[in-house]
Amino acid sequence: MFQQQSYIFDAVIPAVIDAEIANSLATFQAPTGALTADGSPDGTYADVAGYVGIVCMDAPTSDIRITAGERKSQADIESDNSSHIWLSGNYPEIEYHTEWRAVVTGANGIVTIYDVEGAEGDSQGIMTRVKVNVSTV
Repeated sequence: MFQQQSYIFDAVIPAVIDAEIANSLATFQAPTGALTADGSPDGTYADVAGYVGIVCMDAPTSDIRITAGERKSQADIESDNSSHIWLSGNYPEIEYHTEWRAVVTGANGIVTIYDVEGAEGDSQGIMTRVKVNVSTV
């Protein structure tokens, strides 16, 4: 319907980056597939080619926020905190790789590791929104 205005959308991402709204970097990693001596996955990940150092916007998480996914027990509290990361480009393959994780380095240098739960692009094919989850105990 408004496809003739796509040139306007082409200016959005550079404007967001120039305004330093998107001031984090995301690197996506996939499990290496390496196994331990007993045959279980060893938990190591490797960077995915083409998905390293992507400019992104990551909303800060709040440790004091109560989430619907919080589970309490006598010994501890586990909280699942879903969030979204906005990527400054079209990365449609992420949608098909929920085994990947996103390693996000914020402008303050703090690194957060998220599990990828899914992704979706916009109708113009210029950005990607990734649904992620981080569990804390």
